[in-house]
Amino acid sequence: MIRSILFCILSLTLFACSSPRERAITEIERVKAEMANDSVAIPDQELLKEGITAYANFYKQFPDDSLTPFYKFQAASLYRAKRDFNTAISLWDDITINHPSSKQAPQSLFLKAFIFENDIRHLKHAEQFYVEFLNKYPSHELASSAEFSLKYLGKPAEEILKDFESKQDTSTLES
Repeated sequence: MIRSILFCILSLTLFACSSPRERAITEIERVKAEMANDSVAIPDQELLKEGITAYANFYKQFPDDSLTPFYKFQAASLYRAKRDFNTAISLWDDITINHPSSKQAPQSLFLKAFIFENDIRHLKHAEQFYVEFLNKYPSHELASSAEFSLKYLGKPAEEILKDFESKQDTSTLES
């Protein structure tokens, strides 16, 4: 509690002596700190809303800033936590279209496919976006995860487990 109060006082002091960009970043950091202190498994909806607003304020005010793709990505993740998948996907689309060379572009495309597979359960779209991901980013660190997801897309967990067990049995016999 005292920590939060000190952080708020420090934030207010910095807030008064900084540029609009610095104030926006300070607000984001304040909300992130509150979220980090929130130890519940289910995120507080008001806190998620505050975070989304802080990120949106930044990327709307500074659309060409180098932090914009990262903050859009973070906002999309908060929308996903709120189960607002359409808005999350829209932000990830925006990143892949308007910031294609950013570090967040491949992750955004992958997460779009992941959301369609696991949250929306629209497997055709998931497949389409995993394939697009692999075509655009074949050597990305998430490529093997995309390949795995494509291979087991729509299959029940029992079938996936059986496949792993049979592979493990085969490797044991070869040893």
